[in-house]
Amino acid sequence: MHVAPATPNRITAATAPLPAADTFPKMLLDHARQRPDRPAMREKDYGIWQSWSWAQVKAEVGALAAGLRVLGFARGDKLAIIGDNRPRLY
Repeated sequence: MHVAPATPNRITAATAPLPAADTFPKMLLDHARQRPDRPAMREKDYGIWQSWSWAQVKAEVGALAAGLRVLGFARGDKLAIIGDNRPRLY
């Protein structure tokens, strides 16, 4: 009786485990992937609560990062933001 050797489990991009979310950018991407439409933050504006979804926060952060890159910011550069405590700043 002939028994075929067991096929090893194949890991593909779709089945590979994601790296641990150990930084704020990785955590943001992880939340945006898992719960894009869920509220990420809320802010009261003129007495009415406004919600930002994880997908919206990811898009805002991506746009800000791209803009900073165009201005010449690179990995390791520092940036200080002075202003009111507003979700748009984060």
